[in-house]
Amino acid sequence: MSAESKNAVFDYDTIIINLKTLSKIHNNQKLYLAQPDLLEIDNYYLLPLRRTIYNLFWDGYNRDAITTFIDTLIHSIILTSENLCREYRRGRKAQRQRQVQPSGQAGSLPGSPSSINFSDTIEEKIKNLNLHIHNSIEGLRNLSITYEQDTKIKAHIDNLINKLRNLITKLDNLFMLKH
Repeated sequence: MSAESKNAVFDYDTIIINLKTLSKIHNNQKLYLAQPDLLEIDNYYLLPLRRTIYNLFWDGYNRDAITTFIDTLIHSIILTSENLCREYRRGRKAQRQRQVQPSGQAGSLPGSPSSINFSDTIEEKIKNLNLHIHNSIEGLRNLSITYEQDTKIKAHIDNLINKLRNLITKLDNLFMLKH
């Protein structure tokens, strides 16, 4: 992965959209970049001819461009997961500290701005991200089958699948989730 793509980070919604796209890949389907930050599944029957023409004029159909994009996506998923988990833990810690307030100190009134707990929103984002990561693995497996004859791409995709599985394990452990 290049230094430039290593620093690129997609926002949460872009990550979710791309994970949903990855989850829908079937055997022998390929991807292309519909926009600089969005994957699309190529469902056309004239794939070889179309890809050859597009490869000459547009980088969005290039295998290297797709693998670089997926690398950046996985990097973004990991960074976003780490940030959400850090934010979740901070919220949980603050919540515990409020609960252990020494007696005699006035706490926040229920419903007041300082008593609103945003951890549920963060928790839901983490669980949603975890679900879509989990679902995308099947699509990545299918993509790996599509590129079975290209050992470099197949190995690369298999490595990305392992990274996502490790991330799922960490997120599952955070909430003791079961799939």
